Amino acid sequence: MYYRKMFVCFMLLLLFFSGCNKFTDSSNYLVPNRMHDNAIKVELDLLKLLFNNNMNTMIISDENKVIINNLYNKLSLKYVPLLLIDKMEQKFLISKLYFIHRRFIESSIMFALILEKKPLYTQARNILARCFYFLGNYDRALNELNYIILHQYNDLWESMSALYLIGLFVEYSELVTDIHIKKAVLALNTYLKLLNHDFNKIEIKALLSSLKYKINI
Repeated sequence: MYYRKMFVCFMLLLLFFSGCNKFTDSSNYLVPNRMHDNAIKVELDLLKLLFNNNMNTMIISDENKVIINNLYNKLSLKYVPLLLIDKMEQKFLISKLYFIHRRFIESSIMFALILEKKPLYTQARNILARCFYFLGNYDRALNELNYIILHQYNDLWESMSALYLIGLFVEYSELVTDIHIKKAVLALNTYLKLLNHDFNKIEIKALLSSLKYKINI
């Protein structure tokens, strides 16, 4: 069980920073850590300075230059003035930063507030689903993904991402029912039908086999 959990944590971290943009590492995310708290505070302060275009009014240390460069990489930002990003996008980036730092409670609260004002902000809902997964609220995580599929069906990329995550969530979640598994099998079969390349087809088929084995489909 321990190695299984470590494996899924590794996969989630790998997938979040890959082109699939799926999860992130969940290890020790509920354990207070002063080093992490200080790191996120420094990054948030610098991010807010970037939002307000105040970086030119201060001398930036070499250490902060490295942090800023890492921020752009972490948040998948292009090197454009963040002053040009609207307030909603700024809130999204701050919420995403909390998520990357495994601060899932704060991140989920902030994403929920964003979605109250902009329900079809699919990237925010996608990461909110991951927050609920790591917090152990599997039903809410699946509901968020189902919302994306129902309301963003014209966006193939986002729909496929949600379908894939449903399968992955159910495979690595505890206390799932046969109903959850059948829905995950349906989601992955739909994903395969929509897939137009062989990049992760083997992985999806292996995931399907594992799920089907659990309920003898």
